[in-house]
Amino acid sequence: GSVITNILFLTIAVVAGSSILNILPTSVKVAFEIYTLPAIFGALYGQFAIQQPKIALFALPVSLLVLKFTNIPIWMVIIIAIFGNILISRLLYKKGIIN
Repeated sequence: GSVITNILFLTIAVVAGSSILNILPTSVKVAFEIYTLPAIFGALYGQFAIQQPKIALFALPVSLLVLKFTNIPIWMVIIIAIFGNILISRLLYKKGIIN
């Protein structure tokens, strides 16, 4: 039931989205390619910051420090930021700073 419904609506969304993208100007397509992933990460960070503000205080600086002081590809920065924040969250939890 739910799997079929999910596949049906996803298929409709993909076909409709593809049709819409085909009629958009190139500049809009380029903007989607450049800004979609950062927008998703920003939204996730915002949601995360609302739920756990103490952890959010460490999440952004860790990412920015890795980005600023290393010359590694951005995909590695993302992986380091994710696992670095997991480690920091775990340490804060064990120390009783967050629950």
